[in-house]
Amino acid sequence: MQVEGHQNSVFPATSWPIMLPKASYSLACLLLASAGLCWVAANWEYATSLQKLAGAQALVAVLVLLATWRMPGQAASHNLSAQALFSGLAAVATGALLALVGQIYQTGADPWQLFLLWAALLLPWLLVLRTVMLGLLFAVLLNVGLALYLGVSGLWFWPDGHSWHNVMLVMALVNVVLLAVAEASLPYFKDSWRVGPRTLGMAVAGWLAALALGEGLISGITSVVPGLLVTLVGYVVYTRWRRDLAMVTLAMITAFFLLGVFFASHVETEVTLLLVFFAMFALMVVMVRHLRHLRQQQGVAQVDDDAEQASDPWFMSLFRIAGMGLMAILLIALLFVLSELDVDYAWVAGVVLSLLGIACYRAGKGDTLQELGVVLGIAGLLMVAGGQYLLDHISADIRALGLVLLGVVLYGLVPNRAFRFVVALVVLGVVALLTWPGQAWLNLLGFYSSSSSFSSSSSTFANVLAWMPAYQRAWLMAVGAVLALGACWRSGAAERRWLPLGWALVLLAQVAAWFARSPGLAGMAALALPWQVTFQLWAIWLGCAALPVAVLAAVLWRVPGMTHLRVLAPLLLAVASVGWMGAPGVAMALLWAILGHAQRRPSLLVFGVLALLGYLAGFYYQFESTLLQKSALLGLTGAWLLLSGWLLARYAPRAAMAPQRGLDEANEGGNVLTQPAETAAPADATAAQQGPTVMPSRSEVMASGATASSAVYVAQDQDQAQDLAQAQAQAQTQTQSQAQAQAQAHAQSQRQGRGQSEAIRPPLRPTPTWRRAGLLVGLALVLGLANATIYQKEQILAHGERVVLELAPVDPRSLMQGDYMALRFGVAQKLGRWLMAEPAHDAEAGTLVGQRRGYMLLRPDADGVFQLVGRSANADGTGALSFSPVDLVSPRQADGAAIVGDNTAPAVDHKSKPDGSVKQDGTAAVSDHAVVLAYRLAPHGEVHIGTDAWFFPEGQADRYAQARYGEFRVSKQGTGILLRLLDEQRRPLP
Repeated sequence: MQVEGHQNSVFPATSWPIMLPKASYSLACLLLASAGLCWVAANWEYATSLQKLAGAQALVAVLVLLATWRMPGQAASHNLSAQALFSGLAAVATGALLALVGQIYQTGADPWQLFLLWAALLLPWLLVLRTVMLGLLFAVLLNVGLALYLGVSGLWFWPDGHSWHNVMLVMALVNVVLLAVAEASLPYFKDSWRVGPRTLGMAVAGWLAALALGEGLISGITSVVPGLLVTLVGYVVYTRWRRDLAMVTLAMITAFFLLGVFFASHVETEVTLLLVFFAMFALMVVMVRHLRHLRQQQGVAQVDDDAEQASDPWFMSLFRIAGMGLMAILLIALLFVLSELDVDYAWVAGVVLSLLGIACYRAGKGDTLQELGVVLGIAGLLMVAGGQYLLDHISADIRALGLVLLGVVLYGLVPNRAFRFVVALVVLGVVALLTWPGQAWLNLLGFYSSSSSFSSSSSTFANVLAWMPAYQRAWLMAVGAVLALGACWRSGAAERRWLPLGWALVLLAQVAAWFARSPGLAGMAALALPWQVTFQLWAIWLGCAALPVAVLAAVLWRVPGMTHLRVLAPLLLAVASVGWMGAPGVAMALLWAILGHAQRRPSLLVFGVLALLGYLAGFYYQFESTLLQKSALLGLTGAWLLLSGWLLARYAPRAAMAPQRGLDEANEGGNVLTQPAETAAPADATAAQQGPTVMPSRSEVMASGATASSAVYVAQDQDQAQDLAQAQAQAQTQTQSQAQAQAQAHAQSQRQGRGQSEAIRPPLRPTPTWRRAGLLVGLALVLGLANATIYQKEQILAHGERVVLELAPVDPRSLMQGDYMALRFGVAQKLGRWLMAEPAHDAEAGTLVGQRRGYMLLRPDADGVFQLVGRSANADGTGALSFSPVDLVSPRQADGAAIVGDNTAPAVDHKSKPDGSVKQDGTAAVSDHAVVLAYRLAPHGEVHIGTDAWFFPEGQADRYAQARYGEFRVSKQGTGILLRLLDEQRRPLP
């Protein structure tokens, strides 16, 4: 492991020439894809169904063909190659194609069918490529699809299969199986960071937590024991056979939560609450002590308590945060119950608790007193923060100052990293709210509502003033985060002091940037604002956009050998920053990614990437600028970044890139120990001079939260693992020497007039034939299934029976949902009321409810609007449908009326023609223009026919609000497709 002074130093010169072009190309692809999505959405109404479907299929085909193409060069990882990227995009595009087919032909199919079909279509690509992205996408789709299916249909082989308990338990077991498969196939996926197993482990924990929360308070032990058994098995597996301290910590967090829910469900008196608090506290202390023991057992040097707690790996810090948070909440509840504390004086009790916590921590020589001090300190801080926020009769500035003083005392006197992070997060967050002008931060909760848009003509100026504090706080917190993280470069002690504050500021800055509206340059042109306000907006936007540029320039200035990149990279980023002026979330996300790479903090780098993806997803739903304006802005910025990537690759120092390419090639072949960034050895002599290095032991690598390689993971003997690591370190050193020799040969070949590629570029590795075949087979399955479905739906539209159904009244608040409107049909509401009211008195109704599906018989009235006259559970073996009478009450006549009376319709033989003859297939149309329409019953008793939503282009809400009827095409087998909406005169909407 690197010594303390070098652990977080700037990446060596060889990494930046590789990273900058890749980052530029990746961001360009992301922005161009977002621009294409916005452009398609903006022009959706003007494209025919054929154009939409053909375009989606062409996109899938192009991406798959790009994945099969022999790409020049190799990535440092199998999962970061161009083939992995294109195949992942093709998998996402496949889901978009399936959703598009369902949207155009609105049959109202169950969502679980889409997700499970999507997952099944990914199997050929997953089997031949074996990338982490495809594996995670498959797992997510399988989880969503199965959860939706079990929520609708339940477990047909299990008594009471619809219960929450059984569904959650089955989902947890499914993810346990997926976790076992992921562990067994880990070498095939080359998942050295164990992303797949850890993600599935979190999924198991999530389903077990949902199981305990859903029915743990009712059924108690029956909901908690299965989860405890699963966590026990996980603990044994990951401490003996597949050693992973992060997974052990996850198992302990899950067990701690499950026991907390179980104990909380049995709290009846103050005494039991007190007993629960002490029991949970003792359990937390034992678990923390055991985790520290496991970490020391794996070879981490014994240090003093403060330094050890300050240097805990991230997953142990998460356990501490979760544990101290839960214990603090229990303690606060205990105080309010026992003392009947007045809310107005809660902050006084909080100050006392905080001081007691400091005293306990400083006096403690072991885990118990120190952990008690941490819990007391957090509980006191929460009480002070809540009490200060509720004190309206005292100035907000004074309250904020008092809270800051308490936070400084707690932060300085309790050197625990998790504790310091919580203190900084709570204090800075509450201070930001206290000092918000007019407490207008409450408006942030509705920031996606179109009614709160900047463009609202009645309150444009007020809206700008209300959102200005979000911009200001985002910038101030980002500057503070840069300073705090920059201070971590100085020494290990400085890192322990400033890193928790830096992380708290990072999270708060990104949250503030998320809530800050983004009208953009185009949106600003439509605002008639005073010049002072306009100047303030431009100044704060410029400040946010300049932060990543300034940090990149400062970081590159410290890296040797970056002669051209020191100027070129910040300049290119500065020009690109014009594109996200007014969108601080993009600038902040890039800032975290740059700092994460510079300081070798993968967690910060990953957070920046996820923050960028989340912000772009939210940007699509912001209404300050049109979709066309968003498309143009994103497209131009993405094109500039493509050019920037080419320029960065063109002017990168080739001598520095050569050793890295050698390492990349060796890593791809599995000859070099793949280490996490925090424990990686320096890649060049310059970095090596900054501090002595030793190879990390197996335990150190595992304690840092990552695995060195699959070989080190499965080795049972620690000495054997150490020998293997040392051998691989020697291989790495030899590879570096060979790569440097190649670089020297390359430089000499350039002087002699020969091309550069012969000296430094590894030979191309064509994609194996079987992988190409698997990709093409998967593509054929996707396109074949999509076109078969399209043909089937087109046949229904061309030859199906025309059926007009009246829309039922719905809550106006739920009618319009962004770019779609909720649909409810009168016949469906009528049947649903009858099914929910009659099962106890009608055997057939009970059968209908149990099967969740059935058929309704519809006949047209005098106006041509079809009404419900019958229903049936299923067709018998000959195809006959026996409909029982149903009261004929039109929703137009008596919406919500009870189903009473004796208006009936005669039973109809579905296989008889109007003249009494029978067709060969036994499915002739019902006489007198009657139509059979299939339906399905939702878990809450709602009857769905066709679809329950209608999508429309942006800005068309007023037009579709006039809809009163829906026009269907219904096949002879009862499948209905919603064709269009009609107005009050049953004419197509203008």
